[in-house]
Amino acid sequence: MTCRFQLAISAGFMLTITSGQAQVFQDRTVPQVPGERRAMVTVPLNGIPRSRVEVWLHYSDNPSDLANPNTVPRGRASCRTISNGNLRCEFIFPHGDHPTPNILTRTEVNGGEPPSDRPTLIEHQIAVTQFLAGLGPVPATVLTDHNPKRIGSPDTVYYRWVRIVTGPGSSTTNDVERSFRMPRRYIVVNIGDSYAAGEGSPNRDLTDTDNEPMWNDTPCHRSEESGQARGVRAVIQRTPQAAITFANFACSGAISRNLTHETQSIDPTPLDPLNRRTPNGSVQRTPQLDRLETWMADNNRNHVDVMLLSVGGNDAGFGEVALRCLINVTSDCRNDPQVLARISSGLSTLPSRLNAVKNDIESRPFRVHRVLHFGYPDPTRDATGSFCGPSVPASQTCWGPLERTISTADFAFIFNSFLVPLNTALSQFATTTNQNRVDRTPRWTFTETASLSRTRGLCNCSNGFFHTAGQSLSVQGDLLGTAHPNRRGHREAYQVRTEDFLSSQIRSLLRDSILEQVGN
Repeated sequence: MTCRFQLAISAGFMLTITSGQAQVFQDRTVPQVPGERRAMVTVPLNGIPRSRVEVWLHYSDNPSDLANPNTVPRGRASCRTISNGNLRCEFIFPHGDHPTPNILTRTEVNGGEPPSDRPTLIEHQIAVTQFLAGLGPVPATVLTDHNPKRIGSPDTVYYRWVRIVTGPGSSTTNDVERSFRMPRRYIVVNIGDSYAAGEGSPNRDLTDTDNEPMWNDTPCHRSEESGQARGVRAVIQRTPQAAITFANFACSGAISRNLTHETQSIDPTPLDPLNRRTPNGSVQRTPQLDRLETWMADNNRNHVDVMLLSVGGNDAGFGEVALRCLINVTSDCRNDPQVLARISSGLSTLPSRLNAVKNDIESRPFRVHRVLHFGYPDPTRDATGSFCGPSVPASQTCWGPLERTISTADFAFIFNSFLVPLNTALSQFATTTNQNRVDRTPRWTFTETASLSRTRGLCNCSNGFFHTAGQSLSVQGDLLGTAHPNRRGHREAYQVRTEDFLSSQIRSLLRDSILEQVGN
């Protein structure tokens, strides 16, 4: 009589397997997270030579396909010998993020051990192309899928492991059928103003001689070196098992209306004396959420897991403060009627402007699950935490004649009358939004950066986070980077906050091995 027992797996259903199957197939891993949909299994050799054992996986989104081994999609697993004479085998299901068949090395196909640095599919395809063009030798890898089928989210995948013993006493042993739902991709988007785009931290400095463009989007001064872009890349590199897509629409100078409904006009400015940003005249950028909606439709996506957001500073008057307090210093900033009026008007209308952004997000045909709203860093202090001013030591060589005309009282004014109420308004908006959440309201998280920059302000020339006017001219050829984070600031403030938040989200995702199934 055959012994039978029940096995529960995380998908929430029971499997009945025979004791013989249990001995042949052990420690099965069901792919239930984003990234490479990788199934794994341990197969004891039980004295059979390694070279005579092949492990395959039959799979389909149609369970009836598994009944016909001649037509069912099937692929050979990559296996490595582990302790106690066992094979540990893995197979990647072809899917939207991995659409081409699996490959093995010729050594593996012939029953040997795979190298630790197996070439990627892209490297293999390049090698095949070069060989066919007469440019290289026969690739050392071979495709191993038969009738491969690309499977998309949220389809159910049905599969079973198969052990084939070749040579004398050949045999085929099938595992029981299993299934899982193809998980969706994890989507992160970045929208907002200059602190999101990467102002102050171009892809390369003005004096670099390589061919890399200074900006991914020159009029928007959008850079791959923004802290947000760097943070997402770092999380992607650390967690390849999480398939993260990053889309970036941030644009320097944007106000809240440029996110929702108003085209952003980027015009020539005296702050760009060489006209490097708009050499051909004014440039128009359609609203960022409109561009995001188009991108979502083009990529057949209907959800955003995390939206990185920096907005509110320009609405509250940052441009006026930077220009009249830090660049065109013709009067005491704290007593300038134009500055005072702009800050008062900007801060009083900021909550309604932020609410308009939230409402617009909720009205879109895609769903945003979480918003990480960045606060603004503090550029006003030296390495001791004291406000900058005319008495900054001469050893701080970035602090020139222009900067020494700005009083300590003006730096205190920028901090107390602009930066603190601005960040307070952003924090309070996040709290209020979460208290009043309804069905399509994303969970809103405010993350502050001021504490990280408290001793790294403009007059900390050796270890600061910000550009003075002269440093901005030197790095990017204009004054637009003044009071914006330099590479260190983007890396040690914005990248840190981005990494911390995304890493915690991804860790939770991988720990639970569950995603809300909402489609692609």
